[in-house]
Amino acid sequence: MTCHRVLVAILIATSLSSIALADQQPAAPQTTYQLRVKLEGSSTGTVASNPAGISCPSACTASFSSGTSVKLTAAAAKGAYFAGWSGACKGTGSCTLTMDANQSATATFNVNQTVNVLNHIIFMAQENRSLDHYFGSLRSYWKNNGFADSSFDGLPQFNPTSGLAPLYGPPPTNPGCDPAYPPPGECTDDSSSPEITSYQLLTQCIENPSPSWNESHVDWDVTNPVSTTATLNGFVWTSATDARNNDPPFYDTNGIRAMGYYDDTDLNYYYFMASDFSTSDRWFSPVMTRTQPNREYLIAATSQGYVYPVGTDRGDAYLLTATTIFQELQNAGITWKIYVNTDYTSCESDPTPQCMLTLSYVQNFEWGQTIPTAYPNNIASMTQFFTDVQNGTLPQVAQIEPASGAGLD
Repeated sequence: MTCHRVLVAILIATSLSSIALADQQPAAPQTTYQLRVKLEGSSTGTVASNPAGISCPSACTASFSSGTSVKLTAAAAKGAYFAGWSGACKGTGSCTLTMDANQSATATFNVNQTVNVLNHIIFMAQENRSLDHYFGSLRSYWKNNGFADSSFDGLPQFNPTSGLAPLYGPPPTNPGCDPAYPPPGECTDDSSSPEITSYQLLTQCIENPSPSWNESHVDWDVTNPVSTTATLNGFVWTSATDARNNDPPFYDTNGIRAMGYYDDTDLNYYYFMASDFSTSDRWFSPVMTRTQPNREYLIAATSQGYVYPVGTDRGDAYLLTATTIFQELQNAGITWKIYVNTDYTSCESDPTPQCMLTLSYVQNFEWGQTIPTAYPNNIASMTQFFTDVQNGTLPQVAQIEPASGAGLD
């Protein structure tokens, strides 16, 4: 009887164990897993997988069968380098993953500071515009368009009240012309003169404010043009005086145009470029006078004492002997070219190097006179510029001259 009871107990225990084991059977294995790749860093590149599926940046997520061995290969874009993996992958080589779970890997590509990625430098210079006149309201544009604020010396009325200096200040002013002395008399600046305050212009077409030697120095200080400290109080006076002395007189005989500025609603392209790329927060002409000496500074870093165009009088008759940037480029084995606009000029029907030289400020230098014979292919028309762009034959350094002769400057 005792043995029978034992046998029953063993049979019951065995049956219960079988039931427990049946309840604990593993679930069916997952058949696919997802692989995700992210790209990070200061530059970019591509990541491809073998077997196919990942082709980042266009396809950065793919699913692979369980147990698949997936090889990831990173390739940096031109001018970049592969800085390495993070996440499921490590190191700087190719990465092989076994897809036994969902996995994520990050490929970092950075700009290669040791590789010269700059193939061409093309420069041109506009003129007769100040930084405040063009970009005075740039900090306001940054605030309204989600850009980080930076220190920028524009018009003070657009600066924030806290944060990076310079901070908010009242709009600049200049003494205006005394209304008791209207044209054709000279603009009179005294205690009766109204203040002209910085304001937004209503038009992009304004009458010329003269940049010449005398006027620039009166802009500097209307009462002491040779002062060592700038008061910048003469802009309205010089603009008014020029307007009244012009024949026929300008419309703006009170010179208020000198205090006008534009903002991003007027110059949206410039504001976009300055914010997405860069600009200076100071602009100064090399010499306080007109076009020609400043363009001599542009290509030779000097006007050799000239403050008016070569040939203005017998004392200014000699060509400059200074070394130009084009000579330096030639000596360094760097290719260069000067492009000029021949439209509506005598060179339109005679696009020879000799004629085109007359449209370039390099003609003011002794060395510049050698270009037509020694470097005839280094001065060309703007038509050739666009051809060189299309054909990939631009020189390493190119200057585009102002299209003054074509009336497009």
